[in-house]
Amino acid sequence: MVESGIKMIILIVLSLAILLCGIVSLVSRQHTARLRSRGLLPQAGHIPTMEHVRQLVAAGETIQAIKIYREIHRVGLKEAKEMVDKFSVR
Repeated sequence: MVESGIKMIILIVLSLAILLCGIVSLVSRQHTARLRSRGLLPQAGHIPTMEHVRQLVAAGETIQAIKIYREIHRVGLKEAKEMVDKFSVR
């Protein structure tokens, strides 16, 4: 009896985790779509440029700017953050 209760709790927790992952994924896709519609990210299938990085920094989208910088230059997180932070200072 106790064992079935534990299994039920595990099933509920796993279901909630899957639901949460789905929600996070949906919100992320919506955010990306908004950035693309504003011209801050390249359209799907297009290559990002440093101009996208500059525009993202100017729009306050530092995390997205770091992601794009890393994609362009194939560098680590620390180096990308340092470079993007330099854009913020200008």
